[in-house]
Amino acid sequence: MTYMVEGGGSSTMAQAKRWLYQRPKASHQLLRILTDALVPYLVGQVAAGAQALQLFESHAGHLGPQLFSKFALPYIRDVAKRVKSSLQEAGLAPVPMIIFAKDGHFALEELAQAGYEVVGLDWTVAPEKARERVGKTVTLQGNLDPCALYAPEVTTRVPVCVL
Repeated sequence: MTYMVEGGGSSTMAQAKRWLYQRPKASHQLLRILTDALVPYLVGQVAAGAQALQLFESHAGHLGPQLFSKFALPYIRDVAKRVKSSLQEAGLAPVPMIIFAKDGHFALEELAQAGYEVVGLDWTVAPEKARERVGKTVTLQGNLDPCALYAPEVTTRVPVCVL
């Protein structure tokens, strides 16, 4: 939705956030339309052989806790629920689902309860602290700073955290 409203990338997402504040009903309508399109696409990915699915909420940090809870989390939950139901209805085996909310550290507990088997962590979250917050209900994945790939080879041989 952000790219649709912004018309491209943005460092602040100010236009998209303004849209959410000024047009909440239209925002929910658009998010439902996007969810309705996304679910069969993800099911189709599994039908084509995907062994896992990852949903990205790339702008969670721009939303902050209130907007995230109101405009992102309900659709994140809905995607997981509907994909799993649709896979079952189609006779397809379930696959692990991963949710990654960039800079969404404020919602780790909610993400862990959103219906996904794995919660992806960005490099700003200490895995040990994340584990304390979410318990043992989900697998944690990630936590590597992508810019670490610029480091000398010896430095980059650190395994990515999977708890």
